[in-house]
Amino acid sequence: MDGQGLQSGELSQIQQPEKPLVPKPQEIKAPELKPMEQTEQTMVARIDKDGDPDQVLRDIAKPETPSAAPVNEAEERVKAARPKTIQGNPTATTQPVTETQSVTDTALGKEELIQATTPDEGQQTAQKETMQAVAPKYEIKPVGSAEEVNQRIRKQVTDAMKALTMDDLEKRRLELKSRPQIGSVALTDSLVGVDQQSIFKWVPTDKIVGRTWETPDSWASEIEARKGRVVRVAEEIIGSNGNPEVMEHVFHIKKAHERIKLTAIDGPAGPMYYVDDGTHRVSASMVAGLSEIPCDVKAVSYPLEQIATNDNEVQVEDWRIKIELGLIDGQIQDSMDSHGKKIKKLVVRSKVLPWIRTTSQHGLLTISRIYENLYPGSLDNLKVPREALIDPVANNYFMLGRWEEWLRQKQN
Repeated sequence: MDGQGLQSGELSQIQQPEKPLVPKPQEIKAPELKPMEQTEQTMVARIDKDGDPDQVLRDIAKPETPSAAPVNEAEERVKAARPKTIQGNPTATTQPVTETQSVTDTALGKEELIQATTPDEGQQTAQKETMQAVAPKYEIKPVGSAEEVNQRIRKQVTDAMKALTMDDLEKRRLELKSRPQIGSVALTDSLVGVDQQSIFKWVPTDKIVGRTWETPDSWASEIEARKGRVVRVAEEIIGSNGNPEVMEHVFHIKKAHERIKLTAIDGPAGPMYYVDDGTHRVSASMVAGLSEIPCDVKAVSYPLEQIATNDNEVQVEDWRIKIELGLIDGQIQDSMDSHGKKIKKLVVRSKVLPWIRTTSQHGLLTISRIYENLYPGSLDNLKVPREALIDPVANNYFMLGRWEEWLRQKQN
């Protein structure tokens, strides 16, 4: 296997291109919101210290207002998640949970009983149509034969590429540092529920963005034991002239277990891909100027189930809020693991975006920005406003059910 191993530690920063992926969001006037130094790291630190993730989130998005009479915080949070039309997006409405749920609220240290009405048939149909409206529509190109691979690769290698020296190819490898990358840590939630069945298909190299770990060198990085392999394989591809032996050595048309292996993450405009195995060969294909390559591709299938990580109450609460907002069509269930330990399980029938289950706000926004860079305009007209997917403060307001308030703040 030539995939790269997972590096432990905190999620590293995404390598940013010279130009920003998205326009800078309009800033809010200082008197209206608290300062913006509240980063995700600050949130995590405060949660660890105070044990109250809800209050941390409220503080970040809380306007400066005079003191008011005390309120029941649990009740207010439930009210905020009740169905309402999102201003500026008339087709998008939030949805209630579909059953009565017993909720252990660790932040408040007591039991809440969320009484939610069961949507009628019309509401259920509307929700399904909303989810289906963002289903990806794209052409799947299965690989037909070894001869097809030979011919298509040969056609992609231009005369200009054939004239490049090893030094030129090394320069092209270093240019891969600017390509977007998303590590497996950020994509952990998105990769739950992957079907074991795969399709041997042609994949656009510019849509391959996920890799095992992120580094400052992005797709130009190589593990120490294989230094120079990316350029050597690129030279092999360019000089092959569609030679069947070379194509088999690189892409393994006949040996399915040795092929480049990807997972498709289907968004509203089309898929992006995560490399399970074959990172060096993917980078070499980029250096060789190939626009598409043959890969074994798996995808997430629905319904899917996800177990809360180590009794992570923050993760469970994040699921609950996103169900209440209609971003996930599913439910949280109590279950038992193989050792008889009680666990929380999320059962998902569908969702507005594959990565909407990402608990980390930084991860959610990063994936959304990169996806929009791959598919311009793809985040428009979704159930969740575009700004709430790319701007942290907008995301806080939306998650608290206060989107109209955010829009008013912008206008002032």
